[in-house]
Amino acid sequence: MERQQQLVSLTRRLLAAEAGADWTALGDIDRELSVALPRLAARGAWVGDEGPAFAGLRQAHQRLRASCQRETARLAEHLSGLRQHKEGWLAYAMDDQGHGGTA
Repeated sequence: MERQQQLVSLTRRLLAAEAGADWTALGDIDRELSVALPRLAARGAWVGDEGPAFAGLRQAHQRLRASCQRETARLAEHLSGLRQHKEGWLAYAMDDQGHGGTA
């Protein structure tokens, strides 16, 4: 596969994983990028449509990094909320067990 096609394919896969909020796929593709990009770049300067394809991949990756940072912040806030209400959740769970789990 030509370099330009590989770059476009990686970009499309990143964007599809982002659209589906598939964090596992994003991690997999990111690891693949860390191997593929040095190998592709070792073939020499980007020529023709490879330059814009690489720029598109870089832009998509930067956008996804920002998405991951936002999701990390959102999850940290959610976990903080759970920790703050831990005693209440535990009391509720213990009370629910004491009543056989019925309303």
